Formats: sequence, C-alpha cells, structure tokens
Amino acid sequence: MKVSTRDIDAAFGSDAVPSLGEFVDFDGFDELDKEYAVREFLGKSQDEFYQNIKTGTFGSISAIESWAVLKHSALIFYMAPYLKYIAYDIDDDPNEDETVHFFFYYFNEYIRIYGPIPLDRRQCEVLLALIEGLLRHVQGAQPSSSESPEWQLELIEDLKKLEGSLRSFDNC
Repeated sequence: MKVSTRDIDAAFGSDAVPSLGEFVDFDGFDELDKEYAVREFLGKSQDEFYQNIKTGTFGSISAIESWAVLKHSALIFYMAPYLKYIAYDIDDDPNEDETVHFFFYYFNEYIRIYGPIPLDRRQCEVLLALIEGLLRHVQGAQPSSSESPEWQLELIEDLKKLEGSLRSFDNC
C-alpha cells in the first residue's frame, strides 16, 4: 500500500488542536523540555506545524526530542505533519534527511519509555505501510558520497524496530 496524504489525513488528521491539559503534565520532571514543547508546538494546527517542518523549523533534533514529554494525544496529533513530510516532501533519498532519522529514532524511544501508544487500526495501517515503503526504498539505495553508510544501517534498524513494536500492539 502506498501512503497518500489522504490516507494520513484520514488516519491522523484533526482540527482539534490539543489544549495544555492534553499536551504535557507539569509534574516536576523534564520541565525545560515541556516548556520548550509548549512554547514551540502548543496551539499550532497540523497545517501550521507542517509548514514549519517544511521550512526546517521543526525538523531539528530539538523539536523531535521534545516528543518524549508529550502526552499520547498530542504526539498522535503532531504525527500527521511529520508523516506527510516523510511521505512527500523529502528528496529522493530519505536516508539523507535527518528529520527522517530523528523521527523514527525518537518514536522508538517514546515507545520504549511509555509502552504501546493508543493508535487505532487505521493509524497502524498507515504507519506500517509508510515504514514498509521506506524500508524497500532505503534497503535498495546505494549510500551517496555525502552520507555515512552507518546512517543507512541505523535508519533500517530504526524502521524494523518500530515495525516490530507496532505489530506487537494489540490494536495493530
């Protein structure tokens, strides 16, 4: 299955921007990361967030690292813009785009820390289809002269790890 923007919107799209209560818990832990996440993400629609990713504002490791402090509902809400970017806006070689690496690495870390997240069946199908397509593409690609072959291996490892995690969820 090829993942379309329509598939991503149908599975993850929402006009209901998470409120502060749905966003993070200010519980004394990771307060600076939570303040950063609130300052940079809170109140932004999926479209606004998507435009920020395309311009490089939220593709950085700092932005994706802040996922670790988001509640599940906020994480799922802000997944759609990243998935669209990964599926449609990166250059021909996703292995050369650090946003792809950071996204999958930190998504795996989120699952490692918090366990299964409440994805519905359609969300799982879209994520798995995107992962499978990326795996086929990256495994068949020759590393370019500007990238380290280790990055390609790390991306493949992160994709396979996430695929295994998602398939182990009861709802996937």
